[in-house]
Amino acid sequence: MVLAHQSWSQREKMAKAGIVPVLLEVTLLGSTLVQKRAVKLLQWFKDERNVRMGPHSGPQTSRVSSGMGSPMSPRSGEEGKKMMKNLVKQSLYKNMEMITKRGNVNMENEACRLKSLIISTSSKSLTY
Repeated sequence: MVLAHQSWSQREKMAKAGIVPVLLEVTLLGSTLVQKRAVKLLQWFKDERNVRMGPHSGPQTSRVSSGMGSPMSPRSGEEGKKMMKNLVKQSLYKNMEMITKRGNVNMENEACRLKSLIISTSSKSLTY
């Protein structure tokens, strides 16, 4: 993050090295703090690309085409699509696991609370 913050030349070197797909993966699969930092870095790359291109009526392409994710060949485009599908599936699976864990924890807590409620009310009704 420090390197990317220093200058546009550092960010350009990072983009050529292929950091953008890695940041996308981290954004989908990383912890909350790491996700926030990766999104911030991706925003820097996006803002810088928009500033360099500027508004115009033609198709928008970046000057650094190989590093910013635009495929050079149809094969690499297909690989990129497969990689993104895989990342989305992994993210969906991870999210479903988290939701299931939360649901199971709540169910266990409810079961314990219900048992304690039943035990406490049934013991109060016994008079001997």
